[in-house]
Amino acid sequence: MESPKLSKKNIALLTDLRKELHRHPEVSHKERNTSERLIKWVKANLPSFEAKNIEDNHGVLFIYDSGKSGKHVVFRAELDALPIEEDNADLDYRSKNNGVAHLCGHDGHMSMVCGLGLMVERQPPTSGKVTLLFQPAEETGEGAALVKKSNAFKNLDPDVIYALHNLPGHPMGQVMLKPDSMCLASTGLWIRLKGKTSHAAEPFAGNSPLSVFSPLINGLQYEKKDPIRISTLVHVQLGTPAFGTTPGNMDIAMTLRAETDEQLNKMVDETISNFKEKADAYDIHMETERTEHFAAVVNHEEAVEHIVQAAKKKGLTIEKMNGPTLWSEDVGELMKGIKGALFCLGSGEDTPVLHHPTYNFPDKLIPTGSEMFYEILLKEIESA
Repeated sequence: MESPKLSKKNIALLTDLRKELHRHPEVSHKERNTSERLIKWVKANLPSFEAKNIEDNHGVLFIYDSGKSGKHVVFRAELDALPIEEDNADLDYRSKNNGVAHLCGHDGHMSMVCGLGLMVERQPPTSGKVTLLFQPAEETGEGAALVKKSNAFKNLDPDVIYALHNLPGHPMGQVMLKPDSMCLASTGLWIRLKGKTSHAAEPFAGNSPLSVFSPLINGLQYEKKDPIRISTLVHVQLGTPAFGTTPGNMDIAMTLRAETDEQLNKMVDETISNFKEKADAYDIHMETERTEHFAAVVNHEEAVEHIVQAAKKKGLTIEKMNGPTLWSEDVGELMKGIKGALFCLGSGEDTPVLHHPTYNFPDKLIPTGSEMFYEILLKEIESA
């Protein structure tokens, strides 16, 4: 089956959608209006798709059923924006929500998946099902797990899941991917220490958590290879700015990253063990908490091959990556137990980096992503 191209009219429609989403960003777990905008848009433009809300969060599914047995292919995009103030004063569609902006390109990813829907409407697959999945809370690493445990997602019973992420600093439209470990697993780790305060004139009458932290500080920030392991100290708070009182409490926050979920869990256990040993030695109470956990993205070899074939069919350059991205992606949780792959799509060598206040998703990339998705769908249908 030959894949269609998006018409100029549809590209303009998708560009308008992207700008509307950019204008009204919402942070993780607050994406209600974004979800409602997508539902309204799909009802107006994708009449063959059935909308289903995902219970207990703002995620939404749009399902096309050919009525014939075949593969069920899911294409995922992210709903949420970032809690960062946008610095694009020249944009007539800049964020209207103070302190919130689409500075990671999720507005573009949503538009690409909607573009896939337009192509399915124009040339429907002859078998199987296609689901457009818009998940919440990707930025915090919580959304995929919420979607995965929902009845709406369980009832899908998908065969394969695909996603992409735009990547500044690379040629426009270049496809980047690898099999196996594609994006690192990561987690936020809180270490909370509680000792005893004293008068600042008698510092040794108290029990400062600094005695635990001081001998460990040099080992809290590092980057190692083979396999990749990264520890980043992101926040430390010791006591309060009261000059007459020694500190009694200390909060330490770190981000830990590794190539596999197992390696990450080992890093967490080792870090906690090191702190616990010192805390016990100095009679300091310790509590720990993990937050914003991202599973490793593990690309299935067959899905990677379908992406490569699709890119070649579209005449796009392909870069086989030597190692995984150092950042994490929430789709890894959805891909546990389900075949799938994530690939990166170059969004321009002069485009500001992701999460930068001046980042703005390049609209010229929308048809590239949509048409890649459709070509991947064709490869899945052919391989059924």
